[in-house]
Amino acid sequence: MIKKIFTPFKREIAATGQLISTLSNNLRCADIQQGFSPEKRKRGQYRGFNREDYIFAPPPGGLLKDLLMPEDQLYINAHCLAGKEYVAASEDLAKEPLWVDNLIKQLVEHGFPKESKAKIKLWICQGGLDGPKGESCFAKAFSMAMFKKGFQACRIFAYTQKVFGEYVSDDKGGWFKWALVQEPVQRKEKSEKELNTELEAYIKNNLQKLRTTGQTKIVWNLLIKKYKTDESAIEQIFQSVGHKRIFNEAFEKDNPSPLYQRVLGLRTEQLRAKLYRLEFHDGKVLNHEIV
Repeated sequence: MIKKIFTPFKREIAATGQLISTLSNNLRCADIQQGFSPEKRKRGQYRGFNREDYIFAPPPGGLLKDLLMPEDQLYINAHCLAGKEYVAASEDLAKEPLWVDNLIKQLVEHGFPKESKAKIKLWICQGGLDGPKGESCFAKAFSMAMFKKGFQACRIFAYTQKVFGEYVSDDKGGWFKWALVQEPVQRKEKSEKELNTELEAYIKNNLQKLRTTGQTKIVWNLLIKKYKTDESAIEQIFQSVGHKRIFNEAFEKDNPSPLYQRVLGLRTEQLRAKLYRLEFHDGKVLNHEIV
């Protein structure tokens, strides 16, 4: 079995987007391998990637030429979001986007064989999720373009949720690839007075760095007014009073406060990434059991 992780940017550019050590097993090698079956180890499988498994944008070429067999795996590592047909080296997707044709050109330059039966896993956030207005996801565009260019035997997978860049341990000591899952929840409507009291207490306890009572009143009054709005509007409120950093602390997406969840009506949870993995072929989702 051969396993590689390909980042379609030069190493120094990938470093700015924290892409140079995605899913590494170097830091916790012994821990990460716990629970991995002896049968898989005999076949040469292991969790995570070793230093020699990382490949970056050409040159040099030919580093993917041996990925031929069904058990071989190629991870493609980049940033993305739902409904985008391009990837990027940073979370600012509009900055130097890499489109599907350029990505495939790099695969060709690295010698990825057209006859390959390997699994290609798009380790990109929401690469398998269409946009809110029906915009096609990256995996659809990629799988369609690959098929048209003659790469028809490989299997292409993508994830519908945001994926972690490292292995995470569960409560039983196992190490797995994880996704950050956000799902709608039923909000309990509260009167303006109830919400007013809650927000005032929250701000008093958590936003001590606001400089004056007057500014505090502005913030919680605006939050009340925008109670049923979206994340970007809430962020703008905090920016408007010069407290972008406080917004980041109080409404951190990876560890959201109860207030964040209530305002957005979202439940956030870490779950196994494979639960949100789909297979794509020639621009379509294949319906079958997760493998």
